[in-house]
Amino acid sequence: MELRLSSLLRSRDLAQVDNLMSSILRRDETLDAKKAKGVPPPREKARMVSTEEVLELFPKSASPEELRGGLLTSGQVKNKFKEKGWAVSSYSGLLEDLRAEGRLRTIKGKLNNEQLHGLRELVAAYEHHTSMRELPPNRANPAVKCRNSNKKRRK
Repeated sequence: MELRLSSLLRSRDLAQVDNLMSSILRRDETLDAKKAKGVPPPREKARMVSTEEVLELFPKSASPEELRGGLLTSGQVKNKFKEKGWAVSSYSGLLEDLRAEGRLRTIKGKLNNEQLHGLRELVAAYEHHTSMRELPPNRANPAVKCRNSNKKRRK
């Protein structure tokens, strides 16, 4: 091969040199560098959704004993977006749009300050239910001490 290439270069026949080089450097169509390296195929593009489709994620009703079940945390909403193949990056913006329209409400939960999202009626019922619960004794007002705290111990 080298002899043929060197003789062609000496003869200065550039067309033949080009043909020889293209046959040497021709890419094998059966080889794919991405498949050889184990690169995964590109993901499908996530679908953008409407606010109506997002509203369908939220429960329409909940039992009075389990009102918390009618509300979703931000993480739960995000996971539902992933399950359905929707664009996860758009979930917070869609929730904002629904809140601005007044069709969805968000409250801060009691546990770890989590955000709870739900339909207006369910959020209102949940707030009413949690406000009606009584706190255990001595928890309602932390300034009130236990009635026996000032007594001296008997020996």
